[in-house]
Amino acid sequence: MNKETSKLQLAIYIGTIAIIFVVVLILLGIIPGIRNTNRKTFLTIWGIHPYSVMKDSIDLFEREYSSIKISYVEKSSDTFENDLINALAIDTGPDMWLIPDTMLHRMRDKITPVPSVYMTQREFEETNIEAAGDIFFQNGLILGIPLAIDPLVLFWNKDLFAGEALSLPPTTWDEFLIQSIRLTKKNGGDNITRAGSAMGLARNIPHAKDIMSLLILQGGTAIVDPATKDVTLGESRIINSINVSPTESALRFYTDFGKREKTSYSWNSTFSNPVSAFAREDLAMFVGRASDLTDIMKANVHVNIGVALVPQYTDAPLRMGYGRTEGFVVSRTSTNQEEAWQVAKFFASEDIAPFIAANFGMAPVRRSVLARGHENSIFSIMYEEARRARTWYDPHEKETDTIFTNMIQAVLAGREPHTAATEAHARLTTLLDDRK
Repeated sequence: MNKETSKLQLAIYIGTIAIIFVVVLILLGIIPGIRNTNRKTFLTIWGIHPYSVMKDSIDLFEREYSSIKISYVEKSSDTFENDLINALAIDTGPDMWLIPDTMLHRMRDKITPVPSVYMTQREFEETNIEAAGDIFFQNGLILGIPLAIDPLVLFWNKDLFAGEALSLPPTTWDEFLIQSIRLTKKNGGDNITRAGSAMGLARNIPHAKDIMSLLILQGGTAIVDPATKDVTLGESRIINSINVSPTESALRFYTDFGKREKTSYSWNSTFSNPVSAFAREDLAMFVGRASDLTDIMKANVHVNIGVALVPQYTDAPLRMGYGRTEGFVVSRTSTNQEEAWQVAKFFASEDIAPFIAANFGMAPVRRSVLARGHENSIFSIMYEEARRARTWYDPHEKETDTIFTNMIQAVLAGREPHTAATEAHARLTTLLDDRK
């Protein structure tokens, strides 16, 4: 055997070993980019929104990424969390789900953070508004990809305003009070026949906590410190050498609308809820979530609706709104995490997110989209409110609803705002401590 033959045999031997090694890596799926492109990945998403509002976006994704098949499961908001926990416990849960930010705190041990290859902290902060960052970015981790925000807006009936020679909605809370008094109609004594505004109570105002949160945040209290998660609800601040509690001030202002002895009295328990009263034209204006517009239109398409920015405190240095966000999270136990993040980023992209958000009756959270504004006057207001919206770390929507309801009810029953705020502060602290 000559040297040339030996070299040839050695080369064949080494080449054979290399081919076998590469084949093994391919079969194991270790080498990226050369897996079987015909393999289908079946991905399950849970959400509380109807499939009909997600269908077009899902179809777009599947046309662009034919190797991934999405199954979207619409769940009831009342049973979503229990259904999810039970499904995950027996390994039949979804790969990813779309949730309100108030559920994120309880999902921390069930989800996996966004890998930096899909989104860095810098990209997250540059892409999303602050209201999304307040919740979805925690302790250096991106817990999910935000999609949309449901901001508070002011709904006003243009015809009822015109009937009182009012051409514009209020821009400050002082104007809101004055216009509410003017628009409220009573049938002798204190019987309200038309409410100027829906404020003052809690049990028949579904977004009472949102409105109180708006007033408190505008007053300068964070409610829950975004960095430390310490409760600040009952704290005071010094303004012009005077000790002021934004929560107590908000309580006084808000509850006066529900007290018969006050000139601002405009709302009572005879009204079912603001949306129904507004649709019947028994209510002139109310602060609600942008998505309430859909329910108003379903109830009465003929209402001459105006949508405006929420009022601000007079001479406030910063204009501030309020809203709750929604976003995608990925299951810690999913075997399709890579594909799930790919789907989440697609739905939250600059081209797709505005479309999905509009179907929800909400606004997108992407700064670049919001900066462009919207040609529709109502969506233009929603976009502006989204840009300036802030929120707070709410660990459990139903339990904090109860805390805020009890705080409002206590003041209506005659307790001092300071006492009610202090008790709410303690209860919220306990709730957060129990869930840390």
